[in-house]
Amino acid sequence: MTQLPSYRGSGMTPTTDVDEPWSGDITRQRTAELRDSLYRRILAPGNESVRLDVRDVTSIERAGIALLIGARRRALAAGRALVLIDNHGAVTAALLGAHVLQDFLIEQVDQRDPSEGGPA
Repeated sequence: MTQLPSYRGSGMTPTTDVDEPWSGDITRQRTAELRDSLYRRILAPGNESVRLDVRDVTSIERAGIALLIGARRRALAAGRALVLIDNHGAVTAALLGAHVLQDFLIEQVDQRDPSEGGPA
């Protein structure tokens, strides 16, 4: 089994809360809605980084991968970091398959904190 990299904090603060986690299938039909929300968060004043929880994503199409690549570039251009929160799931696997995993800051979380609610 391949050991995947894990990101454990950039030392950049403040970090925005994870307020709109992604879940389910990330298809091209959903990317416009997700893009608008994510780009607003990236460009919000006062944020040095944006954390995006993708642990509940079950699959992601190429359009979703392209969205993440574009969001990462937009964040870097704005002097910010995009940090993905995953559990070695579908997004991590898709980024690995697209040969771009090494470009992303990913915090791999093995279990969901019970105080967060949602599925474990």
